[in-house]
Amino acid sequence: ADVVINLPKLKTHRLAGMTGALKNLVGITVMKNSIPHYTIGTPENNGDDYKEKSSKSQFEISVLSIMRKIWKKKNPVINSFFIPLKKIYASVADRKDKQSIRGGIWYGNDTVWRAVLDLNRILLYADKNGVMQTTQQREYLTILDAVYAGENHGPLKPDKKVCNTILVGSNPVAVDTVACAIMGYDYKKVPTVREGYRVKKYPLINTEAENIVLISDSKEFHEKKLADISWDTSFQFVPQFGWKGHIELSETER
Repeated sequence: ADVVINLPKLKTHRLAGMTGALKNLVGITVMKNSIPHYTIGTPENNGDDYKEKSSKSQFEISVLSIMRKIWKKKNPVINSFFIPLKKIYASVADRKDKQSIRGGIWYGNDTVWRAVLDLNRILLYADKNGVMQTTQQREYLTILDAVYAGENHGPLKPDKKVCNTILVGSNPVAVDTVACAIMGYDYKKVPTVREGYRVKKYPLINTEAENIVLISDSKEFHEKKLADISWDTSFQFVPQFGWKGHIELSETER
């Protein structure tokens, strides 16, 4: 393609904190399960699947390890037997009222942002033959829909958040930086956005966050910079429970 138009929906995300222009690029893959979303284990053994080591986490890691080996064989008879069990387990483990950190759904996820930024670099720098080039290969535009956004248990079971806002920009890192600000989040606490500024090879942005200026039909945001957006002027999104208290603007910024 010569031009790519990215159409994300603004919402919280249990693996990445929030999802906007950058995280939406997972959608360019044929099978998103081929992308690493978390690393098995706990921080003690360089994993981010669970927050801390416990008898429960060790048991679940062991059981799921066995299940993955079974599913990998792709035996249709055996796998069809386990599919209903997998759905039942997911329905219980992922209930809105069950705040259990598993599968990398917390602020310590150190895996998914790497995959997300790689996909963005591929989209921008890979030519039509799939070869990475030193210059951007196509035009890019993000139109981020925050008319009805999502907070709390995002991305699959969020609560509706009415913002009546649309963000438009030609750089995904800049768009997500502003998205974090209007959500009431500190972009430096969102790994996907923070690390987007640090990419050296195939860079995703060529300026600092402090230089971003908003152009808006709202006087509240027009010609404002990030420092001008406070918790009080934001939409104050409720984070997913694994990120609550670790992603919001600090008290001094409120």
